[in-house]
Amino acid sequence: MRVFGRAAELSLVGAVLDTPREAPGALILYGEAGIGKTTLWTLAADRARARELRVLSTKTSETEARMSFTGLFDLFDGCWDDVRDGLPTPQREAMDVVLLRAHPGDTPLDPRTVGVATLSVLRRLPGPTVLAVDDAQWLDAATARALNYALRRLTKEPLLLLTTVRASEPDAGPLDLTDTRLADDRTTVHLGPLGLTELHHLVRDRAGLELSRPVLTHLHEICAGNPLFALETAERIRREPPASPAERLPAPESVGELIADRVAALPKATGEALLYAAALAHPTVRDVRDALGRHGGELFAPAEEAGLVEIREGRIAFAHPLYAAAVYDRATGEHRHTVHRRLSTVVTDEEARAWHLALAAEGFDPKLAAPLDAAARRADARAAPATAARLWELALRHTFPDDPERARRQSRQARCLFTSGDAGRARIVLEDAVPRLPAGEPRARALSELAEILFYQGSTAEAADACRAALTEAAGAPELEAVLLLRLSWFSTHDAGAQSEASAKALEIMRALPEPDPELLALVLSVAAMYRMMSGGGPSHGDVAEASGLFELTAPRTWAGAWAWTAIADWDRYFDLPRARDRFAARHRWTAERGDEQQGHMLMLLSELDCWLGDWRRARERATAALAMVEQTGQRRWCGFCLYALAMVDAHLGDDEAARKHATRGLALAESADDPYVAALHLQVLGFLDLSLGRAADAVDVFARAEALVARMGIPDPARHAFHADQVEALIATGDPARATDRLRDMESRLAAAPRPWLTVAVGRSRALLRLAAGDAVAAEAALDEVLTACETLPMPFERARTLLVKGCALRARKQKKAAREALLSAQEIFTRLGAVLWSRRTADELSRCGQRHIPPLELTPTEARIVALVADGMTNREVAATAHVSVKTVEANLSSAYRKLGVRGRIELIRRGS
Repeated sequence: MRVFGRAAELSLVGAVLDTPREAPGALILYGEAGIGKTTLWTLAADRARARELRVLSTKTSETEARMSFTGLFDLFDGCWDDVRDGLPTPQREAMDVVLLRAHPGDTPLDPRTVGVATLSVLRRLPGPTVLAVDDAQWLDAATARALNYALRRLTKEPLLLLTTVRASEPDAGPLDLTDTRLADDRTTVHLGPLGLTELHHLVRDRAGLELSRPVLTHLHEICAGNPLFALETAERIRREPPASPAERLPAPESVGELIADRVAALPKATGEALLYAAALAHPTVRDVRDALGRHGGELFAPAEEAGLVEIREGRIAFAHPLYAAAVYDRATGEHRHTVHRRLSTVVTDEEARAWHLALAAEGFDPKLAAPLDAAARRADARAAPATAARLWELALRHTFPDDPERARRQSRQARCLFTSGDAGRARIVLEDAVPRLPAGEPRARALSELAEILFYQGSTAEAADACRAALTEAAGAPELEAVLLLRLSWFSTHDAGAQSEASAKALEIMRALPEPDPELLALVLSVAAMYRMMSGGGPSHGDVAEASGLFELTAPRTWAGAWAWTAIADWDRYFDLPRARDRFAARHRWTAERGDEQQGHMLMLLSELDCWLGDWRRARERATAALAMVEQTGQRRWCGFCLYALAMVDAHLGDDEAARKHATRGLALAESADDPYVAALHLQVLGFLDLSLGRAADAVDVFARAEALVARMGIPDPARHAFHADQVEALIATGDPARATDRLRDMESRLAAAPRPWLTVAVGRSRALLRLAAGDAVAAEAALDEVLTACETLPMPFERARTLLVKGCALRARKQKKAAREALLSAQEIFTRLGAVLWSRRTADELSRCGQRHIPPLELTPTEARIVALVADGMTNREVAATAHVSVKTVEANLSSAYRKLGVRGRIELIRRGS
């Protein structure tokens, strides 16, 4: 096939294909409908094959988009046998079902298992591979979900995604390349209109027309350089030539109008056969023949001669997706109903038959509800929740309002909607279903699901109310009662006493069971221990140790085991930070391998740990990725948590603008949902930021608001809401030692009841600050020496640096300037390495009061500080630019400025100082 006017684009395609591939990349052909994307895509795929690259391809269509896994079937059907035996049994069995090699079992497939299997297939393909997807905007939801899961996890595989996307679609359509390795090596080719000369060659070559200059110019004008539009208009000219060269060409409204005219010119029987083919997701001559009741092959001959379709091995392929759309759109609604009714009698796939039955319906038809329900259950069993939800929606349209099956179908539809990311619609459907369900366990389970949806949407109080309603329905089912009480404890974030009470009741029920499920028992044990401590009790290390020994943490069998893993790791956050990070990292890998929606949660928790442990660059990366994940899935409350993590690391870095923006947004989200727990976290960040900036009075006001919220929730323990030491420092700075002493006594009380490393350091430094404010520098220094000893076993460098800063102030007060300088220089070294701009500046001010001369002032901007931290980690300028989302020139300019401010001569000295 000759291509006109695309020499530059073809050259770029060739360059991408010729580049040795050691990591995944993407080649995206972008442009309006009919501009030539499919032609270039086909040539690119052919050239890839000529270079002996493996090509997996699918040409999607609007008809196929409503089906499940049609794209994945096309992509993997030809290569599945080559890799099948090498996959683990669960993945192999799942993909057999997806590719219609096996029937679904009684238990629905987990979409995450299909995603893992898709990733395994792509990783096991030998040699460089091209994954070719034409018209990505029509890729079915189940395939898009599986591919997105796999694409996010490709790292070193020699795979090229070759796809076409309409200009009206974002980026790569439903294929999300954000935060993937493919985004690092992505080439986007924007196909624009053809010029007059190229259009002349195209029309002459394809349509066999030699148009005069005026006619050609007018053709170019009305088609705006669109090749398909031009060819279809040329076909009309060939059929109906203008009476004279001066006659202007009629301007059609669309390409569809032109194609419809071509179809109308075909024999009536051929046009009818084309309509049947256009209505099929996978059109074959056999299906069309059986539906029409006549031989199909000869019917398509005129359409093949006209270049509208191509038939290979009995399969019908339209030359362009717009041809199928135009054929279908020109038919009347009544005609389409007849077509779909006949097709429903010949297609063998249950899901396809259900779609045809639904599209054949002219109104309410209760006989359709059962087959649509069966197709929905099959799609659900094949791990296609979005398709299943749509089919249940259709089934409900044909279900009587008082039919007992209506509520069951709604409940299943809601679960699929939630699984596929539409939490808002899931809530509406489930709220309508709950009153219709039979009282007792069925209604209790639906209310439990509703509570989960409400919680993820940010309505914690409503989620707790739903749990309480479920408990009234669950009498006589003790394990279900324990689960509901456990959820009630999770969702009662506004009442620590209620959390402790509900989890204690759940534990009492589990202890009374003769053979409790070990993973559920482990979860209840660890959750009850945490809430007991948060509400003022002592640490139940024995219960958490028992929970850890009930099952293999890294190999949970159930949802309860997975959550117990999280709860046990959460306990470690307060007693053993490195072990907590290791456990959360393993938990994150586990969720990532399965496509679990908790990935964002784990990244947020890891970000918080990284910030405490002093790895602020990674903390910010993880918080950013976590926020993107939870926003995509509509988890409103977790958006607040992720914004808190992002604001916290920005505040530590001294980026006032970014930290305040994220914390303010998170606070607004929390307040709009009446969520004091998350609101207090954001106030904690804002108070710390004000304290860091030297605005102690503002910090006192903000901390007072946080204190009021924490008191309202009944949380006396500074576990998650750990602003108490900062509040003491701010109160001392504003001359209010009495209130500072009260807050210190509260901290001392909790330290005595539940000792832990960080709280030991926070209490000791607060005591020292009060003694220093009272003029007792000797007692302050003694207290700080004890704190620094405790810091030796606390891997929180920022806390050590703050303690050294206070010690330097105490030593200066005692006129021991040399010792003071040593402490302050040690503090500044840590602050500099961390990138703590504001605290390093404060330390420099203290050093100047000690008579220290020639101290290079660290007046780094937040951008400079971030770039310095990345370079200190060993990154190249190009890597820094990619990570910080700036240009290489920006990196170079900021580095030059930072070198001057830090008093270093270059990169080597900077890295040496950082290490």
